[in-house]
Amino acid sequence: MKHVLARLGLVAAAILVALILVEFGLRATRLDGQAMIRVLYYQGVLLNFHEAVEDPDLLFRLQPNTRDVITPHTGRPCAFEVDKSGARGPQRPTIKPPGTTRVLFFGGSTVFGAGVCDDETITAHLERALDRLRPGKHEVWNFGTSAYTGSQVIHRASLELAQVQDSDLLVLLPTNVGRRPFLDGPEEQKLDFYRHFRTDPTLWLENFYVTQPWPGLSLRTTNQLHWGWLRWSALYRYTTLRTAPAERTNMVWNPYVASRANDKATQLAVDAAERGVPVVYVLYPQPGSDEPGYQQRTYPFGEPWITLDRPGLEPEDRDLHPASERLDAHAQHLATLLIEGGFLEP
Repeated sequence: MKHVLARLGLVAAAILVALILVEFGLRATRLDGQAMIRVLYYQGVLLNFHEAVEDPDLLFRLQPNTRDVITPHTGRPCAFEVDKSGARGPQRPTIKPPGTTRVLFFGGSTVFGAGVCDDETITAHLERALDRLRPGKHEVWNFGTSAYTGSQVIHRASLELAQVQDSDLLVLLPTNVGRRPFLDGPEEQKLDFYRHFRTDPTLWLENFYVTQPWPGLSLRTTNQLHWGWLRWSALYRYTTLRTAPAERTNMVWNPYVASRANDKATQLAVDAAERGVPVVYVLYPQPGSDEPGYQQRTYPFGEPWITLDRPGLEPEDRDLHPASERLDAHAQHLATLLIEGGFLEP
């Protein structure tokens, strides 16, 4: 019996040593990071106009001071410009001109204006609509960035609230839910994203949340253990990531995604109130968006809300990347809502 136990002890020790060697081997070769590359969600549009950033909440942005020519949906080549602050559109003066109302607009690709020229975005149309409806001149800065999810939109608003002088209103139009995207690019860049998971360990559960509890455990306990193993074991990370489906999507909420957005919205409300700058969230018309409570279920953060949904909309009006004339109609309606809602004085 002692002989059998001794052999079992040797086998257990050999297995333990082998696991330790595999653990350190994976760390040394960064194979766990390589496995992670295939299962992250990426933004891959107009990469030459974007840049990865060190901010673990933002991850990437439009590259400031870039200019080129693009060919949008219309097939008509037109100028594409990003100003010094990283907003799409012409350069704006740092000091707000007298008699000017400065509106900062944030969102994903709908606000950015995927498929349209600089002067055809919803922000450009809104600027012209406000000029027609209110005295004075208006500046509507376009901080829309393709694929940004709720927490990125709100975090960018917080950053620009502190950076841009004399803002009069923050408008946030979130259209994407779920985990945040990283910026697509060469493998070396993607592997470098691994550092964000060390800086902000909650990224593990934002990206790799377990939806089914382990036997005998609650879902919360399961994810806490799962989180711990992901953080501390390269072998567990490698095994988990190698077996995860390579779904390049982000359209699923989980508690950690929601918590990040809620925390960002709470902090933005405090910061904006201290500066006396109103904040308004806008719901873009989507199928089902006229159902009671839809906006709170889809984007459960921030307030107050106004909606661009209204009677008589066509299916094209609910397209997230519509033609310029549809964006113009939305902008005209939004201008009216901002004035009637008291976010901008008549």
